[in-house]
Order: sequence, then structure tokens, then C-alpha cells
Amino acid sequence: MIQTYQVSGLKCQGCKENVEEALSQVFGVESAEVDLDQKQVTVSDDYEVEDLKQALAGTNYQLED
Repeated sequence: MIQTYQVSGLKCQGCKENVEEALSQVFGVESAEVDLDQKQVTVSDDYEVEDLKQALAGTNYQLED
């Protein structure tokens, strides 16, 4: 499964790297690639959306449905 989500709080290259790192640690995620200009992340493989949201909980970023 490949899905793209809006992410609030993305402002800089550091933000991009933080989100990619956090989401890459989620069980079942093969890759997470942030498009900083579009403020989106594309995630691939087999995962639960709630796990992605949980991975960003407590950060300055929020995955939007």
C-alpha cells in the first residue's frame, strides 16, 4: 500500500528528517518520504494509520486524514 498524507508543522529540512525517521520506525513501514513544499508524506508498505499518528504524538507534527 502506498498512501500520501498531509502533515502539519513541517517547516524545514530538519522537520522533514524528523518525520521520515519517526515514521520509518513504525512496524510495517518500508519507506516514508516527505515533500516539504507540499507538506505531505508518502508512506509505503503494510501499516496501520493509527500507528503513524502515534509515532508523531508528542512532536510538533501531526498527520492529517
